[in-house]
Amino acid sequence: MLALYRGGDQVVLYTLDESVDGHRRFDAEGLTVHIGPYRRRHRMRDLMAVERRAIRDMIREDPPDVVSAQWCYEFALGALATGRPTLITSNDWAPTIFRLKPDPYRLGRLGLFLWTLVHGRQFAAPSPFIADRVSRFRRRPCAVVGQPLEEQLFRPAPRRWPGGAPALISIANGWGRLKNTQSLIQAFALLRRSIPAATLTICGADHGPGGPAERWARSAGLAEGVAFDGLLPHAVVLDRLSHSHLCVHPSLSEAFGQTILEAMASGTPVVASRDAGAVPWLLEQGRAGVLVDTRDPAALCGAMTGLLSDPNRWESQSAAGLTSARARFTAQAVAERYRALLRRLLDSRL
Repeated sequence: MLALYRGGDQVVLYTLDESVDGHRRFDAEGLTVHIGPYRRRHRMRDLMAVERRAIRDMIREDPPDVVSAQWCYEFALGALATGRPTLITSNDWAPTIFRLKPDPYRLGRLGLFLWTLVHGRQFAAPSPFIADRVSRFRRRPCAVVGQPLEEQLFRPAPRRWPGGAPALISIANGWGRLKNTQSLIQAFALLRRSIPAATLTICGADHGPGGPAERWARSAGLAEGVAFDGLLPHAVVLDRLSHSHLCVHPSLSEAFGQTILEAMASGTPVVASRDAGAVPWLLEQGRAGVLVDTRDPAALCGAMTGLLSDPNRWESQSAAGLTSARARFTAQAVAERYRALLRRLLDSRL
């Protein structure tokens, strides 16, 4: 939305924050920000009624011509309650999330999600993977609008082969079957047989010192050369991405793949799963990165070794990933896509 504001559109932002008790408003030239309350606890007991009302009331107080609602939960339902033309972006697929984590909170989220799909009229999604599911459920088209990166995150030119001991990085938030970090650790152990100086850094939840990922690796005798750094500031992760030889993303399911996009923009070649939801689309079916069956440690090792042993191919992949990311996911490109969809929605209601 900031790109729309920078492009000259009048933007009104409605959001929620735990530190706010009531309604706060901030005004600047071309931009108004409304902040409502967001409860720290027990918000799902009433299906986020307080949060939905806050969004509804802020929009009614300062109504825009058209609303872009991110996520199919309290924000979308609050916007729909106003009757304003609303484009809803489904950034995830709640049925899958509930199937993987069937707890009361996610059951409530599932209810809000389905309520939104039934009552909303216009939808977008960050990838064809999610858009196809929305379309099948609603039996209507769902637009695809990727997630943007700010201009400063794009490397100005492709990287040259860095040489030296290969440094690999992977970012995974959560330890489980779908994150598939076990397969990566096994593949890396195979890689070190031919490239013993290689190192692997794994960042993200459950991948810190003493966490479940490190405990598993040590129990399996596979921790040699692996740094379990866990949760790090985003700026630190971006810096490490930009200086690594490879970004390896073994996840078996992704609604979009923000980490992959950040690696592409930094000029770092990506090795990722050929079956992981949006990932093949994001990597242009293998033209902007290497796709492999990441469930097979030997195949994953082969894909990593193939890039690390061929500097010319490595540089070609760096250029392809950067070119693809810049062509499709700059903030300006994504803003233009949203602007066109919002204009079409507004025109259809006039």
